[in-house]
Amino acid sequence: MDASFGGIVRSGLGTGASYVIIPHFFGHFLDFLGSAPYPGTLNVQLARESLPRYRDAIANALPLVIPASRVDGRDLWRISCYRVSIGNEDRGGSNERGLALDFDSPQHPRDVVELVSHVHLRQRFGLADGDRLCFTVIS
Repeated sequence: MDASFGGIVRSGLGTGASYVIIPHFFGHFLDFLGSAPYPGTLNVQLARESLPRYRDAIANALPLVIPASRVDGRDLWRISCYRVSIGNEDRGGSNERGLALDFDSPQHPRDVVELVSHVHLRQRFGLADGDRLCFTVIS
């Protein structure tokens, strides 16, 4: 069953964005999205009380897995990607398709969901840090 979530847009450290442009990951995102991904991610911080429901939602969805890799001596994390519909009705009408990224790393904050899409999501929905954004995990 699809599950919807709302969270607060936050700036990140650029780690997710750096992953998007690495050819190993870019090719997978291209395949999964059906078009080239925007070279960056959008960080959405979920409320602590939403985390168990979010973890349940992705546990019941079919992941698109990008295996870990080693590029130029750098270990790259495995990423499980989950199809999502992104957007708020009050922010530009129709939703955009995308992926919620679940990095296989203890360093990644568990309450932050990184979204990738073929469009620049901040620009598409007119988002700034602190704005609320909704997305739905598609099972």
